[in-house]
Amino acid sequence: MAEQTVADGQTPDREQRILDLEGKVANLERALESRGEIGQAIGILMAMQQATSEQAWELLSSTSQDRNVGSPSLARLVNEQGGIPPA
Repeated sequence: MAEQTVADGQTPDREQRILDLEGKVANLERALESRGEIGQAIGILMAMQQATSEQAWELLSSTSQDRNVGSPSLARLVNEQGGIPPA
């Protein structure tokens, strides 16, 4: 049986693989951006709380969970406001 092709000559499996890889690339780009924001927020919390990086991460992470807000979003607020905003 001949393999089905789409209009551009690629097979459906190959097209799906390309779409999957494009999605993974987009996710990695977002992760790299978030990593920088989270790192900056951890530095701010370390300075404000006289904390280690592990303690600052735990504070950011637990506050994120308590407030049901993603860590990258909370990190952005910490960076903008210079600390964890009031609830």
